[in-house]
Amino acid sequence: MRASPPGEAVLDLAWLCPGADALLALARADAAGAWSVVRGDPGAALLAVRHGDELTRLTAPFSPHALHDAALLEAALLNLRESSVLDFVDWRRAEVRPVHDFALRCARVARRLAGATRHCDPDHAWLGALLAPLGWLTVCAVDPARAQACFSDPEHARHPVAVEKKHWGHDGAALARRLARHWRLPPWLAALVGHLGLPADVAVKFGAVSALFHVVQTAVALVQEHEAGLRLEVGATPAESSAVLGLSPSALDALVHDEPGDPEGEYTPPAAFRPPAEVPLLGEVLRLAADNRRLRGGTTLRRIEEDLDHLHESLREARAGEAERLQAQKLNALAEFAAGAGHEINNPLAVISGQAQFLLNKLRGPRSRLLVEAKNGHAEPAPVLPAVEGSEAEAALRKIVEQAQRVHQILRELMQFARPPQPHRQPFDLGALLREVAASQAELAAQRQVRLVCTPPEQSVALYADPAQVRMALACLLRNAVEAAPADGWAGLRVEAPAFDRVDVVVEDNGAGPPPQQREHLFDPFYSGRPAGRGRGLGLPTAWRLARQHGGDVRFVGLPNGPTRFVLSLARTPEPAENGNAAAPARNGAVH
Repeated sequence: MRASPPGEAVLDLAWLCPGADALLALARADAAGAWSVVRGDPGAALLAVRHGDELTRLTAPFSPHALHDAALLEAALLNLRESSVLDFVDWRRAEVRPVHDFALRCARVARRLAGATRHCDPDHAWLGALLAPLGWLTVCAVDPARAQACFSDPEHARHPVAVEKKHWGHDGAALARRLARHWRLPPWLAALVGHLGLPADVAVKFGAVSALFHVVQTAVALVQEHEAGLRLEVGATPAESSAVLGLSPSALDALVHDEPGDPEGEYTPPAAFRPPAEVPLLGEVLRLAADNRRLRGGTTLRRIEEDLDHLHESLREARAGEAERLQAQKLNALAEFAAGAGHEINNPLAVISGQAQFLLNKLRGPRSRLLVEAKNGHAEPAPVLPAVEGSEAEAALRKIVEQAQRVHQILRELMQFARPPQPHRQPFDLGALLREVAASQAELAAQRQVRLVCTPPEQSVALYADPAQVRMALACLLRNAVEAAPADGWAGLRVEAPAFDRVDVVVEDNGAGPPPQQREHLFDPFYSGRPAGRGRGLGLPTAWRLARQHGGDVRFVGLPNGPTRFVLSLARTPEPAENGNAAAPARNGAVH
């Protein structure tokens, strides 16, 4: 047993030595085969993350070819030569096996969780969760007996930090933070191993990748909730994470259990991890493989090819962004024109309506007085207009007033599109709002013989936004869907699994949908694909405008042979606390 406390000895480690089989796998040409071995060896996984360019930066979805970086083999050679003490761990030994089993369990759950939510790359999630208990893993390397003693301490489950300090001199997270600085771990991994006990929004300030941090933190919490064993500090419970990840607590619980044929559960650790010293000429194999990769320039060539792919992707995104920018400029210009025109039209319109109402009152005055006098028995001679002429004049004046009011309503809707009021943000439940919107369109749906389908989210989705403006935007979209659906058809709205930073409300109908030539005009004011006499064409533009007020968007999603779909996306803005710090997130007129 080492004389110094493990917490001090850990800081002398140059690396966490991989097993011989993982090092040989890294030297082979079979990248997929290498990943199948490396993924279960914490030392090899840490080597790949520390020295592999792609895994250090997380610049692209994981590919096993990232393990073909010659820098990994060169770093392994350097550490094998210069380490005064080869701190190798056979992870299947009884003293350290519970720690390795815990790390593998977290990795499996994190990979499943990433796949279910699509918040991050599943294999990045595997690596992050496998290395999350880095403090424990390194103590196992320098003093397995002390690791076992801490693990077996009956007080550890209730007071993990205090017990780890008693046995090691530092708790596991504190050791990981020191090693992250000493080993210059990439920020995303340093945040995971050293700051898992913080809320995600705080950990981001230490370099965490928010989506990946949420997934790994939730996976570790789930494993600890269902199994006895290690106790890492985590900054959020699974119940608190469920709304952010868009999965119900029951769905989260299901991810903890292995199922037959589950690819994430198929990794089986070897019976034992062989130390590198047991393989003759291992260093020569690694050196030859590294030289061969340098000579072939495989990593460099592949990086150039990937950079070219990124350039092509950037060009596509730039073209799409330019089209969106031009569309936004066009609609903003229309909004400014609408605001000016509405103001100018309203003035003469008020005069017309006022004069018509004045004449109407004058015309009704003599008749009203005669009726009152006759009722009181004081009938006196008074001027009386001919009945027919009076009736026609009243009807004409009423028509003028009605049409003036109609124009005023159109102008009001146009002004609502052009210059909507600033959002009055407050917390509200999105599911309740969906039910209100569906109820507001029920009468129209019944008139048109359209079935309304409202599917609120299973779990409460809290938003911090202007509920009146969100309600109006959804009502515009749903009215558009109802009017576009055929008789005996359907229209509906539902919430898609919300991401950690936004929520999507899907509004659909089984109508034919707008033809391709109309789609670029969907959000233009007064545009409609239906003939004259249809609605005013302000529903979609108003919904789009109100969504933009909230930092969101409304987009049409063309589905081949599927329903007509519009998606309202809203940013999940955190509700400000009283002290100023961010608190935790607790269509008129169819166009189809």
